[in-house]
This record gives sequence, structure tokens and C-alpha cells, in this order.
Amino acid sequence: MATNYYFPGFEFCVDQLKKFIQAFEVFTIMLTNGHIVHYLPHNVSDFRNWLLQHEVEDLRLSYINTDSN
Repeated sequence: MATNYYFPGFEFCVDQLKKFIQAFEVFTIMLTNGHIVHYLPHNVSDFRNWLLQHEVEDLRLSYINTDSN
């Protein structure tokens, strides 16, 4: 597992992130405390990869995997 717990320019540590959904370049992220934040990264693909590397749940993928069963 990757050890970069902070993404450059994003104020939250990966341990604070529960799940996310992406719409175009905007990420809507649920924190472990239940709060919702929106983030527009400078590099969308790097941010998405960082989230996935740290196993933050992608709601869109979770829905597709659940729906196919």
C-alpha cells in the first residue's frame, strides 16, 4: 500500500476519507466523521489514482459491482 497519506493541495489525510464519487473534474468525498467535502484537483487522474491506491471506496464502482450480482 502507498505511504503518501496526503495528496498535494488537499487538506485531508487519507485516513479521514470514507468514500467518493466523481462528476467530471469534481470529487464529492464523504469523510469518516460524516461530513461531505468537494474538491477540484489540478490533476484529476493523479487524485483519483491516489484515492484508489489507498482503497477509498468509489461509489460508482461499488454500485456497478453490486448491481451486476
